[in-house]
Amino acid sequence: MSVWVVYRCDRFLPDSKKIVSFPESSLIEWFQNNWIPPAPEKREVNHHSLFPGLPPFGLDEFLIAILAEELPPPSNLREMRDALQYWPVTDQLLIDEHAIQILSSDQANSHAIYIFDHHFLLAHPDRVAWLIYQHWQLPPGYSRSFDPPVKTRSLPTRGRWTGCLFGVTLGLAMPAEVPPAFRIERVRLPQLANYLIENQNSITDYPSSEFNNLKNSLVNLQLSNNPIEATFQEMLLSKPTEDIHWQIYGDWLEDRGRKRAEFDLLEAAFASLASTSLQTSVMENGRRQSNDWHVEDHVAQMRFFRINVSDPEIQTTINLFLFDDLWAGAHPDLATNLLRLATRWDLLSDPEIPPGTLFA
Repeated sequence: MSVWVVYRCDRFLPDSKKIVSFPESSLIEWFQNNWIPPAPEKREVNHHSLFPGLPPFGLDEFLIAILAEELPPPSNLREMRDALQYWPVTDQLLIDEHAIQILSSDQANSHAIYIFDHHFLLAHPDRVAWLIYQHWQLPPGYSRSFDPPVKTRSLPTRGRWTGCLFGVTLGLAMPAEVPPAFRIERVRLPQLANYLIENQNSITDYPSSEFNNLKNSLVNLQLSNNPIEATFQEMLLSKPTEDIHWQIYGDWLEDRGRKRAEFDLLEAAFASLASTSLQTSVMENGRRQSNDWHVEDHVAQMRFFRINVSDPEIQTTINLFLFDDLWAGAHPDLATNLLRLATRWDLLSDPEIPPGTLFA
């Protein structure tokens, strides 16, 4: 039994979120155990001593306010709602018995705070799966085809295979300012490189600049120094619809201990994009974080770092996630939560209601 507090902000490196868990079994119990006893003579409050590991967004002001008002710890939902009115929210505050959502923004960035307990996790795993996922790299795997129940933008040019590919870009802003989640019908990740090369001139309205940059990186790859391999690559780039070329090049690569052509080229495109971005690495807590990518059979992702030109102290993260319906079948809650990230900020709310208007 736990209570989770998740902060989302593009300035949190390297993966745009911070996750802290507490041992309490409900939100009411969490508030009661971490509340400040009424003590008017004590006006200095350090949130780190009460909420270890949490960023300060609003916490200091909230704790000072409840101390000044001598508020007792809440014992029910009504008292919890009354107490949270002292949180210095600039945008939206949504409160339920088992979950709280806070959206705040300033000139530099937006951030969202999600607080929920074990009861909420058990009832709605598809609303929190990515929020509490502790790793940057998504897990591998595949299963039966699954179409997540999230509205996505469909690219007009379909592939010539089977299945469906989904894409999500996260970074720089909260929905609805981010590019929407998108899908490509009749394409799965193993065919993505083929699809992008085949349709490099027919698709002009890409759903995000990151996905467009990936396409450009792929079709403009520097040919191998190996003349045999360079010949294979030239054939694929000039005649991508000839599947026999992909098969022969793939066999040649496998004989040399490398991945097949569809994955080898995709990884090369990611590597080229990572090395040629305006910002290739940043410093975080004394450690250098570099642009990174990860490719599995049915899921791929890349992490970019951006530094604000006018204020170099502002560093942000952009993530591009690509996965197909077979990966979604193995990880349905994670796939659904990822796609919702590009449609609304209030991930804990009922997906059937308008964003930010009601709570589940």
